[in-house]
Amino acid sequence: MDIEATTYEKKGMFPLPHADIISICISNESCFDNSGPDVCCCIHAFGSVSNMKLENKRKPIVIKAMTSLGACIQTYNILELLSPHFVDTNNGFCFDLKKIAAHSSSIAKELNLLNKLNIDNMMVENRDSYDVTKMLIYNVRDSDLHALVISIKTCDRLFALAGASRSTSWCAIAGSSGIMVYGYTASVAMSDGKTLDMSIVTASDEMSFEGGFTLALRAGCHRGVVVVDGNSLYGTIMSELSIYIDTCASSKTMLALVNKMLILKLEVLKRIDVDIDDVIESGSHIFMRDKESYMCVKKGAKTLLSDMDAGADQYQHMPHFVYVSTDGKKVASALGMRKPEKICKR
Repeated sequence: MDIEATTYEKKGMFPLPHADIISICISNESCFDNSGPDVCCCIHAFGSVSNMKLENKRKPIVIKAMTSLGACIQTYNILELLSPHFVDTNNGFCFDLKKIAAHSSSIAKELNLLNKLNIDNMMVENRDSYDVTKMLIYNVRDSDLHALVISIKTCDRLFALAGASRSTSWCAIAGSSGIMVYGYTASVAMSDGKTLDMSIVTASDEMSFEGGFTLALRAGCHRGVVVVDGNSLYGTIMSELSIYIDTCASSKTMLALVNKMLILKLEVLKRIDVDIDDVIESGSHIFMRDKESYMCVKKGAKTLLSDMDAGADQYQHMPHFVYVSTDGKKVASALGMRKPEKICKR
């Protein structure tokens, strides 16, 4: 998936909600494995689209959004049409923007774009008379990002809504690489049209950092906090969010983080001795399973998820993420889950 996120120079960072969005293009995975009809959706916030022709007679859905926030809302609506593999909120990936930047640096010449478009700083005249067709087509199919993401083996399924803006790629051209984390809590929250956006872009030199914006969350157990290359992000994103992400840390690292808020993606637990469905509760803990991942949360603590309205009763028992052992029996024993009580099935 390729997400072009801003028409304003952000120095490699994700735009704020009021920034103009050029286009967001999302494609189903069927275009890669020929398993079914392709679903291709394009969103643009300015200009017009005169004629969108893709190879193999594909006809994309083109939507115009008047604001950046509107484009994000449209994007989440589109996600509901896509394969569940694209909405697997416990998977993530990272990629080297240098490979993408090598192609991005020649976009203007290849597409014969108007001089008003500065491909480095992404300064575009915001007017309806501008034809963004070529720009949308580039995002849809000509970007190497699609092939790059498919070849990455950090997870079996793609993490929904992730990509690189050209401003980030421009930062990579200057000699640094960046990682974009576009996380949201899907599942429960998304069914109500609500989500938490923790959009982050950071450069490897730790000089660029910007947090995302927050939409209203409903009280409950929110699955799907992003898991992306946690080790490389310690000291930058994690310290700001007060959330610790780890997918491949050593045992010493685990022990050091055991008393801190932690999100841990666990491998499939084959020897677990309790009947776990989707969500179960045991005292102050909630234990969740999302397909092949397991997560433990502890209720009642103040965290990023609960700190949206301190005076609201519905947020007083929002969970925070805690460390659990990767051994299923130890997890069950530590949480006192011999006879777990099922809360609900999602």
